[in-house]
Amino acid sequence: MSIFTWCETVEEAFGVFFTGYGIWAMSGDRVSVECCKGINGLEKVVLREARGSSAEVYLYGGQVTSWKNDHGEELLFVSSKATFKPPKAIRGGIPICFPQFSSHGVLEQHGFARNRSWSIDTNPPPFPTSSSNKTFVDLLLKPSEEDGKIWPHSFEFRLRIALGPGGDLMLTSRIRNTDSKQFNFTFAYHTYFSVSDISEVRVEGLETLDYLDNLHNRERFTEQGDALTFESEVDKVYVSTPTKIAILDHEKKRTFVLRKDGLPDAVVWNPWDKKAKAMPDFGDDEYKHMLCRATGPSKGSPRMTVLFLSSASPNIGTLVVSQAQFLAVDFVRHHFLVTGGFNRSRASIK
Repeated sequence: MSIFTWCETVEEAFGVFFTGYGIWAMSGDRVSVECCKGINGLEKVVLREARGSSAEVYLYGGQVTSWKNDHGEELLFVSSKATFKPPKAIRGGIPICFPQFSSHGVLEQHGFARNRSWSIDTNPPPFPTSSSNKTFVDLLLKPSEEDGKIWPHSFEFRLRIALGPGGDLMLTSRIRNTDSKQFNFTFAYHTYFSVSDISEVRVEGLETLDYLDNLHNRERFTEQGDALTFESEVDKVYVSTPTKIAILDHEKKRTFVLRKDGLPDAVVWNPWDKKAKAMPDFGDDEYKHMLCRATGPSKGSPRMTVLFLSSASPNIGTLVVSQAQFLAVDFVRHHFLVTGGFNRSRASIK
């Protein structure tokens, strides 16, 4: 896509104007949305909130790669060896896993949405929830002819990524079946959190819960400790998790608090040293500074499952990730919202 076409498309979406090579949307006297070139010339959108928080979104993968609070502190992890070169997925940030999570199916690991180029959605349908967020970008993914050969279904995947007034990062996913038949899929936000030292991190709220251990052929165990700590590789899927889970980073004196309703399962992953060294797009020692906490599909089959801060119907749930900086006045929340008819690990749309 040429720069002119790229700019023209975004102008339709945001009602913005051209400045040099970027596209700018104004909020008062501050730039709120900028479209520009990122690493290796890939197109990205930069969202900025008036108090100083920001987020970066690459159209490749529809992927958030940066989320900073109003102190300029990075809250997400992206590997220094991430390639940012198609067709390789970007290692870090918030990958979109669709239409398959992990290797539980016939497709490549985590599906193909994370290594496809998304487009600016110039005419998104009305959202089921009202929002005061003015700094956002709407993205759209439709299957290509090649996608249809490996996954023969027609769909529209709409993703809104927004920064709220307090630096809240909100991801809203809506998946529409444009096919003549029902199809099944699995879905997850595979968030990489940035931590100071994984050995100093605790995850609270998962104690006494059952989990499937991917390091032991998905055998079912029960968590025994009073908190989850990290001394070796971890790859667990916790089932029927509570509405509140906390990730405590003692060195940074920072806590991520996840409050949720409607997504019972939680994935916790850290590759540790041996697997880190085996991944070409991951630094040998970077496992020390990241923790993956994925949000997956929910139980039951409501027509719409919404993950948001406030709920308005029995079919609406909440998922909030809060980052509290104890040494400074700072509170950043992280929201996810997804629609679709969900079962525990699979969703179907008619």
